[in-house]
Amino acid sequence: MSTARSILYRKLHLNHVLLSSLGSFSAVGIIAYISVTTGHAFLIPPFGATCYIAFVLPDSAFAQPRNIIGGHILACLIGLACLLMFGSNWWSQAIAMSAVVAIMQVTRTVHPPAAATTILITLQGGVDETGIFTTVLVGSMLIIGIAILFNKYIVKHNYPHYWW
Repeated sequence: MSTARSILYRKLHLNHVLLSSLGSFSAVGIIAYISVTTGHAFLIPPFGATCYIAFVLPDSAFAQPRNIIGGHILACLIGLACLLMFGSNWWSQAIAMSAVVAIMQVTRTVHPPAAATTILITLQGGVDETGIFTTVLVGSMLIIGIAILFNKYIVKHNYPHYWW
């Protein structure tokens, strides 16, 4: 059985299932609460997948701060650039997506949920560039901060393994 497939069939530990669910709940809950109290949306759908990776698979390269923040920021910038240059249409979305796939690999900031950030941005016309950039930056930083605190004080797990 390949290593990737063996992960699917590893022994489940109820404690890990409960704690990773609690970590995801905490991150989304805190970010949603901050969004409501400040009136600025810091929570976007791709962050759900980011929380899954950060709390269920914290040892993964995809879960490290460099990849989460860098991947989402690159995806945001590329999505905004394509939206501003080409508008919101099918080929703009395809160009943005292919550029994100390439650039995340070249910069070694691979974070699969960030690809959804690009699509989210290029699907919307009339995006507030500063607002969406702030959302992506602050939201991804909040996820990292919550994951660090949660892993250190609740799970007693060493996270992150590296920053850059």
